[in-house]
Order: sequence, then structure tokens, then C-alpha cells
Amino acid sequence: MGLFAMGLDLDDLPSRYGSNVSFHACYHELFEPDGLGQLLIAVNGVVPIRWLPIEANRRFVNAHKTLRSLLRAVIQERIRGLDPSKTNNTAVAGEKNAQCEKGREKEKNKDLLTWMVTERYYAAKESDRWAEDEILDQVRVFPF
Repeated sequence: MGLFAMGLDLDDLPSRYGSNVSFHACYHELFEPDGLGQLLIAVNGVVPIRWLPIEANRRFVNAHKTLRSLLRAVIQERIRGLDPSKTNNTAVAGEKNAQCEKGREKEKNKDLLTWMVTERYYAAKESDRWAEDEILDQVRVFPF
């Protein structure tokens, strides 16, 4: 799923972006918690209790921070790698080159994150553009 969604092997993310916690461990902690974690999720939907200093909350908060950090690093790297302004100096040639470069990059990386960056982050119409945080929110709900 990681290759389809982000064009990356998810097992490589921690070492690539300086984390000592595996992507899968964080994802598991957030989306498949133990019994106490499930109870805390249910109660937190009614009364905010994630601030309570208990181990299950600490694990959840740390996993959430780590996962967001890893995904943000991947998204920022992809945004920089697909930046159309880095293709040429002149406006007309730059626009044509950007489209050609965009096409070449799409052929190399046919993943969902690349599509989101090229078609939404760098969308021609401003009303169609997504911010980095919107892409992050979309990627976070992928079923890894």
C-alpha cells in the first residue's frame, strides 16, 4: 500500500527521516489500539481525556506526532521534487518545461501522493489548490 499511496516502502521511512520508531508501529497504535486504547478513544469522543498522563495516552500522542512528522517529511520532499519553478528561467518555456517535467515525473512515480502534489498542490486554478496540511490529512487516512 505504501508504494501505491506514496511511492515508498513504509519500512524505510524511519531510517530515511531520522526516527527510531517504525511507521507500522505508529499506525498500529493509532488505528488498532489495545482494549484500554479503544476505551480511551470512545471516551475522548465525548470528554477530552488525551491529556491524562497514562501510558496509553502517551503512546497514542507519541505515535500521532511521529506519524505526522514522517508523513510531513515525505510530503515536503515530494513538493520540492515536483516544484515546476525549478525547470526553466523564462515564463513560456518554463511553463512548457514544467508540464513536460510534470509528465515525466508522473511516469516515474504513479503514486497517489504524486498525483495530489501535481494536481492539487500545484493546481492551475487557485481554488483547486490544496495546502500541505490538506495533503497531510488525506495521506493520514490511507489504509496502510
